Amino acid sequence: MKNAAGTTLGTALVLADGTFTATLSPAQLNGQVLSVTQTDPALHVSPAGSVTAADITTPDAPTNLALTANGITLTGRGEAGDTVIVKNAAGTTLGTALVLADERSGRYRHREERSRHHAGHRAGAG
Repeated sequence: MKNAAGTTLGTALVLADGTFTATLSPAQLNGQVLSVTQTDPALHVSPAGSVTAADITTPDAPTNLALTANGITLTGRGEAGDTVIVKNAAGTTLGTALVLADERSGRYRHREERSRHHAGHRAGAG
């Protein structure tokens, strides 16, 4: 098993029933894509299969939060690919925004509908 950089993370022997278990080092816990091949006794290497590790890493809280004076547009920073969820104090979702992976380094912008604007907004990435 190798990571995207080609570093071997683990090896395993295939049992007679065709199954194997490999211990990876380091553990893969953040959505990494792994390449898996098998090699026979004559050293022929199979085409690679792939598996994506689960992403169980909790994102950091959104930062640089700013609400415009008219209360309609919220801006901030988050982890690219995450969704920012804007809620009021009662926990009602007022809107969402996708954090883009671009030259602005994780900035997002959410424009609220005026009819849904209430005091006590919270932003959370998830």
